[in-house]
Amino acid sequence: MPTAWTAEERGLLFAYVEKYGAGSWTQAGLHVPSKTSKQCRDQWV
Repeated sequence: MPTAWTAEERGLLFAYVEKYGAGSWTQAGLHVPSKTSKQCRDQWV
């Protein structure tokens, strides 16, 4: 079962998307080390 997103993880994702834009979810997954690229995409969408 996936773990819930913390405020810190969500902040990392938002900062990544603000800087680089949405779409490169593989890189976003590397930016938020505790989440996968699919989890980042799902959280954003």
